[in-house]
Amino acid sequence: MTAPNSPGTMRAMILVLLTLCWVAGMLYSRALGVQPWLAYLLISLAAGGLAAAWRWRRERIVLACVLFAALGAGRMAWATSNGAKEMLQRFNDRGTVRVEGWVCGEPSVRSRYVQIELCATSADASEGALPVSGKLLTTVPRYTGVHYGLRLAVDGRLETPAASPDFDYAEHLLARGVRSVMRYPQWEVLPGQVGSWLWRKIYTAKEQLRLSVERSLPDPEAGLLNGILLGLGHTLPDELYEGYRRTGLAHIIVISGFNISMVVQFVLALAGRVLHRWRALWLSLAAVVLYALFVGATPPVLRAAIMAGLCLLAQRLGRRAHLLTALAIASLLMSAVNPYLLWSTSFQLSFASTLALALLEPRLASAAARFEQGRRWLPLLRELLLATLAAQLATLPIIWSAFGEVSLVSLLANVLALPAQGAVMALGAPVPLVGLWSPALGRLIGLPSWVLLRWTNLVVMWLARLPWAVAAVPEVPAPALWVFYGALLGLALPRRRRLSEDDQEAGESTPQRWGNLWRYTLPVAGALLTMLLTTLPDGRLHVYTLDVGQGDAILLRSPRGRLVLIDGGPDPVLLSARLGELLPFWQRRIDLVISTHADSDHLGGLIAVTQRYRVETALAAPCGLDSALMAHWRASLQEQGSTLLVAVEGLRVAIEPDLSLLVLHPGHEAHCGAGVDLNDLSVVCLVEYGTARILLTGDVGEAVEQSLVSRHALEGITLLKAGHHGSAASTGEALLNEARPEVTALSVGRDNSYGHPAPEVLARLMAQGGRVYRTDEQGTIEFITDGERHWIKVRATLASEVAADE
Repeated sequence: MTAPNSPGTMRAMILVLLTLCWVAGMLYSRALGVQPWLAYLLISLAAGGLAAAWRWRRERIVLACVLFAALGAGRMAWATSNGAKEMLQRFNDRGTVRVEGWVCGEPSVRSRYVQIELCATSADASEGALPVSGKLLTTVPRYTGVHYGLRLAVDGRLETPAASPDFDYAEHLLARGVRSVMRYPQWEVLPGQVGSWLWRKIYTAKEQLRLSVERSLPDPEAGLLNGILLGLGHTLPDELYEGYRRTGLAHIIVISGFNISMVVQFVLALAGRVLHRWRALWLSLAAVVLYALFVGATPPVLRAAIMAGLCLLAQRLGRRAHLLTALAIASLLMSAVNPYLLWSTSFQLSFASTLALALLEPRLASAAARFEQGRRWLPLLRELLLATLAAQLATLPIIWSAFGEVSLVSLLANVLALPAQGAVMALGAPVPLVGLWSPALGRLIGLPSWVLLRWTNLVVMWLARLPWAVAAVPEVPAPALWVFYGALLGLALPRRRRLSEDDQEAGESTPQRWGNLWRYTLPVAGALLTMLLTTLPDGRLHVYTLDVGQGDAILLRSPRGRLVLIDGGPDPVLLSARLGELLPFWQRRIDLVISTHADSDHLGGLIAVTQRYRVETALAAPCGLDSALMAHWRASLQEQGSTLLVAVEGLRVAIEPDLSLLVLHPGHEAHCGAGVDLNDLSVVCLVEYGTARILLTGDVGEAVEQSLVSRHALEGITLLKAGHHGSAASTGEALLNEARPEVTALSVGRDNSYGHPAPEVLARLMAQGGRVYRTDEQGTIEFITDGERHWIKVRATLASEVAADE
C-alpha cells in the first residue's frame, strides 16, 4: 500500500480537482450565457495570476483551478458561438425545405425504417438554394439501400428537437451535433458519394458480421450478442429492450469498459505468449483503438478506450496506472472535444459508475470483509453484490432525474445476469468470424454462448414481468442530488490509506471477476439445454398465432417437424425473436413461406426470415408483386435459390401425408390493375389435418367472405384466424354462420390507432358461442391438435404481461 501523502496520490487528487473546475466552468458558462470575449479575458487574468503566484504552492493550486474553470467556460462559449453560426437550424420551423447533403454517420436500422444523420450542404426554402452547414436527423424506409456516404436530397419540414417531461431529446441530439429533425420526408438519391473510405469499410464489415451472427444463432439471442460484441442498437424487440430497462440491465447491451477490458486481456494473453511484453502492450493499445472505431465512438466507449489506452501507456513507461487519473483525463479530453457531452445521460452514467467502482466499491468491500470470517458463502456473495451495489448507488440520482422511475429488481437482476457476461464475451467472440465462413460451424461454436445469452434474456423476461419491477418517482430538485453525491463522496473517499493497487483496478477489472464466475452458470446451462427438448416434434400439429403487434404472422409446425410460415408481421426483429423462442436452436430451414399480400404489416418481417433461414418454397398473391417491399423479398428469395410460386385458387400443398394446405382465394381471374384493394386479393388458406380444419383469411372483407362461402365447403371450422385484425368490414355473419368456428384467433396490436378489433366483430364472435383469443391481451396463441382433439395454450409475451399489469 502507498502512503496517503505519496506524490502519486497528490498528483491524482490535484488533477481530479482541476477537472472538476473545468466542468464547473462549462456548466456556469452555459447557464449564464458567458460570451467568448469575457471567457478569454478571464483566461488571461487567471493565467497571469498563476504565473505571478507560481512560487506559493497553495495559491498556485487555487489559481490553477480558476484557470481551468475559465478554460472550461471559454470552451463552452466557443462551442455555443459556433453552433449559433450553423445555417441549417435557421430553417427550422419555417415550412417545407429541400435539403441536400450526405449520410455522415452509421445508419441506425430500426424495425420499419432507417434513421440517418445528414450533413447538409445546401437548403432551399423556395428562395433558391443556399450553402449551409449543420446536421439533421431524419428517416427513410427500410430496405432502400441507404448507406454511409450516399448523397441525398430530402424535402419536408425542418423542426427544432423538442424536449419531453420523460426525456430531454434536444440535449440528447445536441451531444451528437444535431440541431434539426425532419419527419417523414420525401427523398431521392443524388449522384456521387462522399465520406471516408475507412468508415465505409468499417460499416460494411459490421453489416457482414451482423448477418453472420443472425445466421448462426437464433433471435433474440443473436440480437443480444450483436449488441454486446458489435455495439449495434435496436437488434432486440422493443418489448425486450424495455425489459432490460425495467430490470436495470440495459448497460449489458451497451459497449463500455467491460468490453474494452476483455479486449485488452485477450490480446495481452495471446500476444504475450509470442511477443515481448512491450510489443504486446503496443498491440493491445492498437486493438483498443481499432475496436473503439469499429463499435462506434459513443461516450461509454470513448471513456473506456481512453482510460485503457492511458493505463497501457503507463505500463509501457514503467509507471503505475492510476484509475482516478485516467478517469479525469478522459473526462477532460472528451468534454474538450464535445462540451455538450456533459449533458448526455450515457456520459453521466458511464462516469458515475466508473467512479463508484474506483472509490465506493473498495470501501464497501472493506466493510464486508469484517463479516466473512468463518462464512464461506460470503466472499461469493460479496463478489456478486458489491460492484453492482456501488454502481447502482452512484447512478441512482441520474436515472431518477432523467427517467422519473427506478428499477426495484435491478440488484437481483445484476446478481443473476452479470456472472455470465464475461463468458458471453469470450465464447461469443468467435461466432461472427466463424459464421462468415460456415453458418453451420458458427452454430456449433455458438452453442455455449447461446446458452448464456438465453439465460440472460430469461432473467430479464422473468423479472420484468413483475408488476412492481419499476416504480415511478417524483421529481427531485437539483440541490438534493448534489447533497446526495456529496454524502456518497464523503463515504467513498479513503480515510487512512490510499486505495491499493487492487482497489484501483476494481472498476476496470470487473470482467476478470465476472469471467471467473462464469462457472457458476453451468447448472443454468443444463436447465436451458433441457428446455430444448420441448421444441422437438411431438406428433401433433401446432398452429401459433404469433404476437407481432398490428399485423399477421402464423407459424405451423407439423407432427413431423415441417414448418410453414404465413405472413411475417410488420417488424422483422420481433418476428425473428418469436421464431427463435419457439424453434429449436439448430433450426435454420422453413419449408414453406406464404405472403398473403404485399402490405407491410404482413410482409415486412418476411425479409428477415430469408436472411436467417433457408426457405425451400414460397407462395405469394398474384397482385402487388411489383411493390418495392415485395421486390426486395423476391430478390432475397432468388439469392438463396428458393422456389417462388403464385398462390391461386385450387393450389394444394401436401405438407405431410395427412396434412395439406389448400388455397381458396384469389381466383385465376384476379385483376391486378390500379386502384385494386390488395386486402381483398389476400391469399386465403384452408389447412386440414384429420378432422381439424383451420381457416386463415388474410385481410379479405365481407364481400370476399360471401364469395368463399358460395364456392367452398367451409362448415365445421375448428380454428379461424379472424380477417383484417378484427376490422368491422371482415369476419361477417355469412362466414360465421357457415363456418361456426370453435376457436377464433385475433391478431391485433395493443392500443392500435385503427380501433381493432371492432366491437361489432367481437359481438358477432361471442354470439356464435366459440372461444375467442387475442394476441394483444394474451400474447401468442398456440392451437394444438392430434387430428381429432385440440388444445389451446396462450404464451404470454413480455409486452402482453406488462400491458396487463398497467
